[in-house]
Amino acid sequence: QYPPGVALWGSLFYAFDTSTERQTVEWGDEENGGITEIDVPAIAPAAVAAVVATTIAMLFLAFTLFELTDRRTALAATVVAALGTGAWSIASNMLWQHSPGIMCISIGVYLAARNRFALSGLAFAGAILIRPHTALIAAAIGLTVAIRRRTARPLLSMGLTSAIGLTLVLGYNAIVWDELTISGGYGSGFSERVQNPSMLDLLERVIAVMFDPRVGVAITSPFILVAMIGIVMLRNRPSTTPDWALGAALGGAAYMLVQLQANRVSGGHGFFGYRYPLEALMAAAPLLVLGAQAFISRGNVGRKILLLTAVASVVMHGYGAITT
Repeated sequence: QYPPGVALWGSLFYAFDTSTERQTVEWGDEENGGITEIDVPAIAPAAVAAVVATTIAMLFLAFTLFELTDRRTALAATVVAALGTGAWSIASNMLWQHSPGIMCISIGVYLAARNRFALSGLAFAGAILIRPHTALIAAAIGLTVAIRRRTARPLLSMGLTSAIGLTLVLGYNAIVWDELTISGGYGSGFSERVQNPSMLDLLERVIAVMFDPRVGVAITSPFILVAMIGIVMLRNRPSTTPDWALGAALGGAAYMLVQLQANRVSGGHGFFGYRYPLEALMAAAPLLVLGAQAFISRGNVGRKILLLTAVASVVMHGYGAITT
């Protein structure tokens, strides 16, 4: 049912290991079912693919932050992002859509920071092949930069190249599912919920994605809440925020709203913490770092709060990654 991007990334690793493993599985329901054994592809290539993608994502996040702040701060922020979020407990733990997704987003934001907008759009084309609504992040970067700089060129450059991903998704779904649609094997349920939003349900989900005891971002990565408070402090200093960083954060927020409107907050079971916000957090990471800097600029109390919440986040996700 999934878009083809994750399988495309995973296939690069399975090309080197075509071995299989014998697994016992249950099938059917209580009335008609049983137990059988089947051969499945080995899990190791998928694990390596997830780790490599997440590592590349963090590498380009560091490169992006070098454009934004001093080297020490950039490296510290990258370490906390890698170990204090679902990047460790989710993205690098299994070959979900999240690891190659955040990889493409991280590369795309870095290229935008370097004013390489056409190449940035190509990176986002890869993200769209994985999660089509990441197109909102590319669109927001292009639009914000175009407005701030009073030129349509960045928007057109990113739009034309990122549209390659959308075209490939539509073509893939037309071939596999006999229907020219973005939803593909997911069916029409998600798109119908997006087209018929419930503001009350959406508000409840926004609150849950931050504060739900099991999957709340502020619960298992409290340093992000601190950084978000710091972003509010930046409102009186808009000129200090680069246009590409602001656009990426706005796009991440739009992506998250669509995700929450279309689907549940939890993302299932059998893992630690949150997974759906990972793409949005990667897009917003540069602005979150600026927010964290604004928060600690108020004095030692702010520094201690950020340090304690960062350490707590790393400990929780480390525990979750090892035990879940």
